[in-house]
Amino acid sequence: MKIKTSRLIELIDAELKRIRRSSEERRLRDVDRAERAREEYVDKTSAAWQSFAENIRRVTAQREPITWEHVPRELRGPYGVGSINIWQPTKTRESYPAPEEHPDYRRLETLRSLLDVVEDDVISTYSLEKAGFRLERLLRGLTEAA
Repeated sequence: MKIKTSRLIELIDAELKRIRRSSEERRLRDVDRAERAREEYVDKTSAAWQSFAENIRRVTAQREPITWEHVPRELRGPYGVGSINIWQPTKTRESYPAPEEHPDYRRLETLRSLLDVVEDDVISTYSLEKAGFRLERLLRGLTEAA
Protein backbone atom coordinates (compact mmCIF):
# COMPACT_ATOMS: atom_id res chain seq x y z
CA MET A 1 0.00 0.00 0.00
CA LYS A 2 1.32 3.42 -0.90
CA ILE A 3 0.76 6.48 1.22
CA LYS A 4 1.26 10.15 0.46
CA THR A 5 4.30 11.30 2.39
CA SER A 6 2.79 14.72 3.11
CA ARG A 7 -0.39 13.14 4.51
CA LEU A 8 1.63 10.79 6.72
CA ILE A 9 3.67 13.75 8.01
CA GLU A 10 0.44 15.62 8.85
CA LEU A 11 -0.89 12.59 10.70
CA ILE A 12 2.34 12.14 12.67
CA ASP A 13 2.45 15.84 13.59
CA ALA A 14 -1.15 15.66 14.81
CA GLU A 15 -0.40 12.58 16.92
CA LEU A 16 2.73 14.16 18.44
CA LYS A 17 0.70 17.26 19.29
CA ARG A 18 -2.03 15.09 20.84
CA ILE A 19 0.53 13.26 23.00
CA ARG A 20 2.05 16.55 24.23
CA ARG A 21 -1.39 18.04 24.96
CA SER A 22 -2.56 14.89 26.75
CA SER A 23 0.56 14.82 28.91
CA GLU A 24 0.14 18.48 29.89
CA GLU A 25 -3.58 18.06 30.62
CA ARG A 26 -2.87 15.06 32.87
CA ARG A 27 -0.17 16.98 34.72
CA LEU A 28 -2.43 19.99 35.26
CA ARG A 29 -5.34 17.80 36.37
CA ASP A 30 -3.14 16.00 38.90
CA VAL A 31 -1.63 19.24 40.19
CA ASP A 32 -5.14 20.68 40.65
CA ARG A 33 -6.26 17.51 42.45
CA ALA A 34 -3.25 17.70 44.78
CA GLU A 35 -3.92 21.37 45.51
CA ARG A 36 -7.57 20.65 46.33
CA ALA A 37 -6.49 17.80 48.62
CA ARG A 38 -4.08 20.14 50.41
CA GLU A 39 -6.77 22.79 50.83
CA GLU A 40 -9.23 20.20 52.19
CA TYR A 41 -6.61 18.93 54.62
CA VAL A 42 -5.83 22.45 55.85
CA ASP A 43 -9.53 23.26 56.25
CA LYS A 44 -10.18 20.01 58.10
CA THR A 45 -7.17 20.08 60.43
CA SER A 46 -6.20 23.71 61.03
CA ALA A 47 -8.04 23.86 64.37
CA ALA A 48 -6.42 20.58 65.44
CA TRP A 49 -2.95 21.89 64.56
CA GLN A 50 -3.60 25.06 66.56
CA SER A 51 -4.73 22.95 69.50
CA PHE A 52 -1.63 20.80 69.15
CA ALA A 53 0.63 23.87 69.14
CA GLU A 54 -1.12 25.24 72.24
CA ASN A 55 -0.73 21.88 73.99
CA ILE A 56 2.98 21.82 73.18
CA ARG A 57 3.46 25.40 74.41
CA ARG A 58 1.56 24.68 77.63
CA VAL A 59 3.38 21.44 78.35
CA THR A 60 6.82 22.84 77.62
CA ALA A 61 6.10 25.93 79.73
CA GLN A 62 5.29 23.59 82.62
CA ARG A 63 8.43 21.55 81.88
CA GLU A 64 6.43 18.36 81.47
CA PRO A 65 7.13 15.62 78.92
CA ILE A 66 5.11 15.66 75.73
CA THR A 67 3.04 12.51 75.39
CA TRP A 68 0.81 10.98 72.76
CA GLU A 69 -2.23 12.31 74.61
CA HIS A 70 -1.19 15.85 73.69
CA VAL A 71 -1.77 15.08 70.00
CA PRO A 72 -5.39 15.82 69.00
CA ARG A 73 -7.31 12.80 67.70
CA GLU A 74 -7.80 14.44 64.27
CA LEU A 75 -4.03 14.46 63.76
CA ARG A 76 -3.38 10.88 64.77
CA GLY A 77 -2.44 8.88 61.74
CA PRO A 78 -3.69 5.50 60.64
CA TYR A 79 -0.75 3.61 62.12
CA GLY A 80 -1.39 4.25 65.80
CA VAL A 81 0.99 5.70 68.37
CA GLY A 82 3.81 7.67 66.81
CA SER A 83 1.94 8.27 63.57
CA ILE A 84 0.80 11.82 62.89
CA ASN A 85 -1.49 12.47 59.95
CA ILE A 86 0.22 15.17 57.89
CA TRP A 87 -0.55 16.25 54.36
CA GLN A 88 2.00 15.04 51.86
CA PRO A 89 1.98 16.45 48.37
CA THR A 90 1.53 14.14 45.45
CA LYS A 91 3.61 14.39 42.32
CA THR A 92 5.14 17.75 41.61
CA ARG A 93 5.60 19.29 38.18
CA GLU A 94 9.14 17.93 37.95
CA SER A 95 8.07 14.36 38.64
CA TYR A 96 5.72 14.03 35.66
CA PRO A 97 6.97 12.13 32.66
CA ALA A 98 7.72 14.30 29.68
CA PRO A 99 5.74 13.67 26.50
CA GLU A 100 8.96 12.25 25.06
CA GLU A 101 8.63 9.34 27.50
CA HIS A 102 5.35 8.25 25.89
CA PRO A 103 5.95 4.85 24.23
CA ASP A 104 5.04 6.12 20.74
CA TYR A 105 6.59 9.56 20.90
CA ARG A 106 10.21 8.72 20.04
CA ARG A 107 9.14 6.26 17.36
CA LEU A 108 6.91 8.86 15.74
CA GLU A 109 9.61 11.52 15.95
CA THR A 110 12.06 9.17 14.28
CA LEU A 111 9.58 8.33 11.55
CA ARG A 112 8.89 12.04 11.08
CA SER A 113 12.62 12.68 10.64
CA LEU A 114 12.85 9.84 8.15
CA LEU A 115 9.95 11.23 6.12
CA ASP A 116 11.61 14.66 6.02
CA VAL A 117 14.44 13.22 3.94
CA VAL A 118 12.23 11.15 1.64
CA GLU A 119 12.10 12.88 -1.74
CA ASP A 120 9.19 10.90 -3.18
CA ASP A 121 5.60 12.05 -2.92
CA VAL A 122 4.48 8.57 -1.87
CA ILE A 123 6.03 5.86 0.25
CA SER A 124 5.03 2.22 0.55
CA THR A 125 4.16 0.50 3.79
CA TYR A 126 6.62 -2.21 2.74
CA SER A 127 9.46 0.34 2.66
CA LEU A 128 8.48 1.62 6.09
CA GLU A 129 8.33 -1.91 7.49
CA LYS A 130 11.79 -2.61 6.05
CA ALA A 131 12.99 0.51 7.90
CA GLY A 132 11.51 -0.89 11.13
CA PHE A 133 8.20 0.96 11.31
CA ARG A 134 4.99 -1.02 11.76
CA LEU A 135 2.22 1.47 11.32
CA GLU A 136 -0.98 -0.53 11.73
CA ARG A 137 -2.60 1.83 14.23
CA LEU A 138 -1.28 4.97 12.57
CA LEU A 139 -2.33 3.78 9.12
CA ARG A 140 -5.77 2.86 10.41
CA GLY A 141 -6.18 6.49 11.47
CA LEU A 142 -4.87 7.66 8.11
CA THR A 143 -7.33 5.55 6.09
CA GLU A 144 -10.24 6.54 8.35
CA ALA A 145 -9.39 10.23 8.00
CA ALA A 146 -8.99 10.01 4.19
